[in-house]
Amino acid sequence: GKRILGLAVILKDVDYSNPDELAACCFENHTHLESTEGTMFKWLEDFDDVHGSMGGSQPTWLEVHINTLNGMGLDPSDRTVFYGYLSATIGATPYSSSITCADGKLLADGGDCSGGIDVTEFPIMYAIEDDTIKVHETAQVINSGGKDLDGRLANKGSGYVYHQFFCYGAMDDAMPGATLSTLLWALGAVLMSLALALDVKSAIVSGIIVGMIDVELVALMTIWDIKLA
Repeated sequence: GKRILGLAVILKDVDYSNPDELAACCFENHTHLESTEGTMFKWLEDFDDVHGSMGGSQPTWLEVHINTLNGMGLDPSDRTVFYGYLSATIGATPYSSSITCADGKLLADGGDCSGGIDVTEFPIMYAIEDDTIKVHETAQVINSGGKDLDGRLANKGSGYVYHQFFCYGAMDDAMPGATLSTLLWALGAVLMSLALALDVKSAIVSGIIVGMIDVELVALMTIWDIKLA
């Protein structure tokens, strides 16, 4: 099955008043800051295991800011306007805690973003297979292979995609190899100990029995859908 998971796009040193950089990171083929509705992070849907529409129930700060400036009759592509009005449009909202200004302070803590934005986070939602390993593998694909944010931005900033189950996915992904390695070392130790204490034939028979027990345990875990972690 599928479930909805939280995802965060982290961007650094992007000029959001620049239409080209905005199109690379956030709005597919979006060259004018006239409207943002329904276009944000659509490029994420190109990945095989990502299903459904991007975005959550609330718009991002970037969408709110651009739409507010447009509503005021101002030009969001004017760098001075874009960053100069950020405190007025976003400063008093919860969004301000996800924006770190160029002076190194959070906008929520009184940071001055008139000189630009250093780092910001865009929390969104997406649908993916209900499997932490699959989530982890998909995140790795999204963050590699030239299709990642760094590749899309092409030296106009940097970024990566983070998902809330990273630690679980990474552990589940590493566990099969770690389990196999542990079982093989344990089996080797049993064989060596019995061969030295008894004889080779007894060691082989005992090793086969231990191996069969391990196989049965793994099979039972598979049937019951219990993760190795």
